[in-house]
Amino acid sequence: MSHDKSLSILVIDDSEIIRERIIEIICRIKKNITIFHADNFREGLKQFISSPPEIIILDIQLKDGDGMDLLNIIKSRSPNTHVIILTNYPFPVFKDYCIKYGAEYFLDKSNDFEKLQEVISKIFINHTTNKIN
Repeated sequence: MSHDKSLSILVIDDSEIIRERIIEIICRIKKNITIFHADNFREGLKQFISSPPEIIILDIQLKDGDGMDLLNIIKSRSPNTHVIILTNYPFPVFKDYCIKYGAEYFLDKSNDFEKLQEVISKIFINHTTNKIN
């Protein structure tokens, strides 16, 4: 019996440098991970709807919309999608809102960037364990 141990990740951030850095971190995990990315709200929503990923890494400040609004759409359509907020706005009011509306993680771009690898690895392990059981 074969088990599909793949994972897809959608990175939604308006900074190309940040997206590249996130992708670099994801590639360090060396697992069967497919990465998609979008630089704005509209493109992120379009990619999410066309091929819902297991994980979304989402900025809350996007050029054409609010990442917190996108979080609400994502979780209402796909409650099992893991959402990691990665932001330059780590204010408690934003963190409380995002956690309340379904984000599993709320990371500060300035201080928590390197935690991404650990967080994604943890989700990957849980994802593959659940697929096998």
